[in-house]
Amino acid sequence: ESESLIRLFLDAKAVEGRSAQTIKQYGYVLENMRHGVGAPLSKVTVHHLRSFFMREKERGVSMRTLEGYRYVIQSFYGWLWREEIIPKNPTINLQPIRHPKVIRKPFSQVEIEKMKEAAKTTRDKAIICFLLAPGCRISEMCKLNTLDIDFQARAVTVLGKGNKQRRVYLDDVSILY
Repeated sequence: ESESLIRLFLDAKAVEGRSAQTIKQYGYVLENMRHGVGAPLSKVTVHHLRSFFMREKERGVSMRTLEGYRYVIQSFYGWLWREEIIPKNPTINLQPIRHPKVIRKPFSQVEIEKMKEAAKTTRDKAIICFLLAPGCRISEMCKLNTLDIDFQARAVTVLGKGNKQRRVYLDDVSILY
């Protein structure tokens, strides 16, 4: 029963247009929870969930990751409740999990130069410059096609998160490589 509920939820998310990677992540979290709560998913209470989160925390899972788990589990139970599969949503009283917000520092000019020097080939240098200049994600670069690059406009159309296209602009060094 629990496995079929997860499958129904993941299918619904696929129909809504979530990416395959998102659905895979949802599946991982829900299977982890299914094995960790010790009750059929349709009978889970907020107490089961809090115990699950506590065990995961004790296992060394970060607070940020636990908040991600909570988001997925809350989405799952909200969906089960809206679909009238369960009479009560056990996540109603489950509060957000606080986690430190880390602001990432940009690479220094010295660090950037060290990365470029470590690159052995022109291709590797082009990859480093492409990721740094417009601030692209690795997944966006991996999906890139040469037809997406407009050398005249010095711009690239990338397919980002949620299958959304966006235009990024290249600097002189990126164009060079």
